[in-house]
Amino acid sequence: MAHLKSSKKRERQTERRTKINRKWKDKIATLAKKVRKSEQGKKIEESKEELLINAQKTLDKAASKGVIHKKKAARLKSKWSKKLNSAKSN
Repeated sequence: MAHLKSSKKRERQTERRTKINRKWKDKIATLAKKVRKSEQGKKIEESKEELLINAQKTLDKAASKGVIHKKKAARLKSKWSKKLNSAKSN
């Protein structure tokens, strides 16, 4: 348990940031599942183009907010676009 005023504030900040980061990471994990499903040929609500645009937008926002590193976002965008484009051609 924190005793100092500053450490109590730090706990509050950490708790708030953890909730926000968890929300963004959950969104990214959900998108990853959708990409895997569409790659396997399973039906999803969105078209592959919409899914890719949505994924890129979400990854860019998460990177800009500091939830994930910008190079990780770039890596995931590249990886997912390759998967979706190969699934389109098949």
